[in-house]
Amino acid sequence: MKRTCLLLLFQIAVLTIVSAAQPLMRISVENTDAHVQTLAVKAFAEDISRRLEGIIEVEFYSSASLFRDSDVVRAMAQGKLEMAVPGTWQLGSLVPETGIFLLPSFYGTSAELVYRYLASPAGKQIISLIEQDLLVHVPGSWMDLGYTHLFSTQRQIRSYLDIAGMPVRVAGGTGNESRISAMGGRPVTIAWPDVPRSLQQGLVAGLLTSYESVRSAALWEFGVLYAFEDNQYFAQYVPMISRPFWDSLTAETQQIITDSWEEAAAAQRIAAEQAQRSAKEAALANGILISIPRQEVSASMRDVLKSRELRIAEQMGISSEYVVDLGRFMSTDSAE
Repeated sequence: MKRTCLLLLFQIAVLTIVSAAQPLMRISVENTDAHVQTLAVKAFAEDISRRLEGIIEVEFYSSASLFRDSDVVRAMAQGKLEMAVPGTWQLGSLVPETGIFLLPSFYGTSAELVYRYLASPAGKQIISLIEQDLLVHVPGSWMDLGYTHLFSTQRQIRSYLDIAGMPVRVAGGTGNESRISAMGGRPVTIAWPDVPRSLQQGLVAGLLTSYESVRSAALWEFGVLYAFEDNQYFAQYVPMISRPFWDSLTAETQQIITDSWEEAAAAQRIAAEQAQRSAKEAALANGILISIPRQEVSASMRDVLKSRELRIAEQMGISSEYVVDLGRFMSTDSAE
């Protein structure tokens, strides 16, 4: 009996040592549990937890319960977080070139155009800059949020003139702020978890976001009544893994994480497109009135915004080299 107890204690001790030796991989997202991005990253976390059982311990945190996206880069640098998937708009102050997708050239354009730019030499260079400047590893494809639009509470936006003087919530990014300012609005940067309270308190009368984000937080319950569907920009999330953590893993483990991420990202892009469609239907079902600017009107606004592109890029810290290259890319792409 005594030998049995000692053997059991020894086995427990061994398991404890092995468990303690497993690297901890904490994954943080800011969106709520119902959000299409959260669901995809959670599925990825569960997949690698299964594939790498006994090799790494995975913990997943949603709803900014561990860190807000604005804080994740600092948290990784401090060793408090191993992975995050922030939006591109969160990275512009750290790697200015990531803000290029917020420039007027992309206003009202398609997702396919964004994909092609990311696959271009300039797009690949931006990914390299993220990895070098932030000391992270980007494991693969970016995830989609989708097209963002303007939503409002008391004043319906039927034309660009209706934006004049309106305090509009943005998630961040000088590009977003500059675009809203150029349209006559007053941009206010507010983190997503604080949006419902800000709407209730009347701190903003409009917000720049997507149908899926409106649906995931049921913002019609917080006063959102109108949508102006103008495809402000195509929002994406960048997967980032702490470089010290990544370098501590074996090549085999790294490959498993990479494969799992690519599978999750591919499925997420399809799910995001479907989610935006169903979220728009939910918005209509909950009484949100939608206005869509005519194509020629939207194109005219893009021309107005593009006249300020170099100035906006300079404010964002994007080198003129990237802006000139973007112009060439747009010209070549439209000619094909």
